[in-house]
Amino acid sequence: MKRMSQRTEPLSVRTSCAILIGALAAGNSLGSPDVFEQHFLPIVKDICQDFNWEVRRDVCGQLTVISDYLKA
Repeated sequence: MKRMSQRTEPLSVRTSCAILIGALAAGNSLGSPDVFEQHFLPIVKDICQDFNWEVRRDVCGQLTVISDYLKA
């Protein structure tokens, strides 16, 4: 299955993916932590390891929101 976070996607799609996951976490819309771990965590890992610094910067800005979501 193709994911928005794959490196073959344009830069704008990968950065948008990072921001979208953060917005979903802020809105408590990611489902249970188990759902997050199964479906969203692989995407977050891909984005954190992206070769482009802009993508890594954007996901770093969302990690605090995601971690707050997981603590709740």
